[in-house]
Amino acid sequence: MTRFSEFVKRFPAYRNVPFQVEREQILSLSQIERLPVWTDKELWTLAEEYYNRLSKTYPEVRILTASGLQLSFKEAVSHLKRRTDIGKWLVDEHYRFLEFIKRRMREEGYA
Repeated sequence: MTRFSEFVKRFPAYRNVPFQVEREQILSLSQIERLPVWTDKELWTLAEEYYNRLSKTYPEVRILTASGLQLSFKEAVSHLKRRTDIGKWLVDEHYRFLEFIKRRMREEGYA
C-alpha cells in the first residue's frame, strides 16, 4: 500500500477525486505514486472529470458561481467542455481544491 492509499484510507472523502493524468488516463488519489505538477490542459481534464463524476452521483445538486449563477454539475461540465469563462473559474476552483489536498497530505505526513 502506498502512502497515498494510506492517506485515502484515513480520509476517504478524497478517494475518488481525479488527481492526475498519466498517459491520457485519469488517476484518483489512491492510484498515484507521486504528487503531480499539473499542466493547464491536465487541470481542465481533471476538473471536467471531477464535475462529471459529481453530476452522475448528485444530479439534483446545484453550485453557486462567484457571479451568483447557479449551475447543476452537468451544466458545469458543459462550461468546461466549451472552455467558457465560467469553465475557467471552475478549473481555478478545482485547482485550489487539489492544492488543498496536497497541503493536507503534507501536514499529515503523507507527502
